[in-house]
Amino acid sequence: MGPPQHHAGARSGHHSHEAFLREIPGFSIELAESIERCDTEFARLGEGWQDDRYQQFSEEWSEAAQPMSRYLERSADGISFLQDKVAALRAYLGVA
Repeated sequence: MGPPQHHAGARSGHHSHEAFLREIPGFSIELAESIERCDTEFARLGEGWQDDRYQQFSEEWSEAAQPMSRYLERSADGISFLQDKVAALRAYLGVA
């Protein structure tokens, strides 16, 4: 029989949660790999470029990378929470 009509929002919410859950792990992996590649290339760049402008760029890169690194550190917990939420919604809706 399925959930009552007043729970139709839960059904559409369930689909948007699942869509996001399919995308976010890949995004996190790609972000981590991109940061690692940039760090490696920036270190190589520093082997031949050591002036005030390099130092300024280095500081700016570090400042920009910090929030991305914090996101990556916390994303596993967020993904786990979302997986639990999707599972609960699926159980509530009787969706396999």
